[in-house]
Amino acid sequence: MINISLLIPTRNRPLFIRRLLNYYAQEKFSGQLLIGDSSDPEEAALTRRSIEEGGRGLQIRYEECFGKHIAPTVKHLFNFVATPYAAILPDDDFLVPAGLKQAAAFLDQHPACVGAQGKAVIYSLKTPGPFGILESVEPYGLRPISGMTASARLRRHFRQYSVTMFALYRAEILALMHDDVDRICDVPFASELLPCCLSVICGEIAQLPGLYLARQAHGSRYSLYDVFDWYGSINWAPSYQFFQERLVKELMRRDGLTAQAATALVKETFWGHIVKGMGESWSQRYSVSTLVSWKERLRQLFRRYSMPRYFWNYLKPLVTDQGELTWPALQRPASPYYHDFRSIQKTVSANV
Repeated sequence: MINISLLIPTRNRPLFIRRLLNYYAQEKFSGQLLIGDSSDPEEAALTRRSIEEGGRGLQIRYEECFGKHIAPTVKHLFNFVATPYAAILPDDDFLVPAGLKQAAAFLDQHPACVGAQGKAVIYSLKTPGPFGILESVEPYGLRPISGMTASARLRRHFRQYSVTMFALYRAEILALMHDDVDRICDVPFASELLPCCLSVICGEIAQLPGLYLARQAHGSRYSLYDVFDWYGSINWAPSYQFFQERLVKELMRRDGLTAQAATALVKETFWGHIVKGMGESWSQRYSVSTLVSWKERLRQLFRRYSMPRYFWNYLKPLVTDQGELTWPALQRPASPYYHDFRSIQKTVSANV
């Protein structure tokens, strides 16, 4: 058994669980798979059947978490983590075993880092659901987190926001990130903002060269609220207050800031994040900015006029900075990511 636990929250998606187990059985993954199931009773029965049929040879623990959303489910699963490293894995994504092993080996040798991750892609299928023919593959933005102080890392995080949830963490850090999630009513604060911000306050997250994560873009993803509606929701203000207090406490502990200085830092950085997010959300919905680069204009043109995906895939390296992670590049046996992504492709196309 390797020294890694994967915490897998799921709800009403037994076929995605079956697909995930098929993949890890195929890869002979020997770490812990901890499944927290918030499904309705009928769907939970189907999920248990998927585990019985697809989980042979895997180290699986199944926990019923009926009525819980993602964050409390993840917190519950920490009661069963028995390894030094752990990662959160949504049921519709894949964490690559080779990438996980690379991250664990890095953390063994670099005790100052709290987490490590590799490169990532997001893909779509031609049909809805967990199985189908690949339609597109694009780079997905995982970024390293660096900085000598917690304050510097938090500033950098909000200046160029990315989701840090997918990294492989030291188990005690991932547990700390979720200690208080069940005290927040608001789902975006509990499931993403609080854990992500605590992760960057706790320490640096390394970016490694191998393929680490593959996400699926599809219509049944667990999505957060419309940003404008979220800011106006009844749970926003009390959840933000707790979020601020928790970050202030950790900043005081890590950087020795006063409560006043830490509060001012959280307010400044999060306010900037809100302004940027609101502006981008408004522009995407109601306006097309004229102040865009030629690369962005080309992307918009292809999307607007539904350029055939075949041609778009081959032109994508010209308008992105990560051409090595496009679908044409990943199909080449010379690609360093070919074998790892090929295993994912075989899994998602198995029932076609």
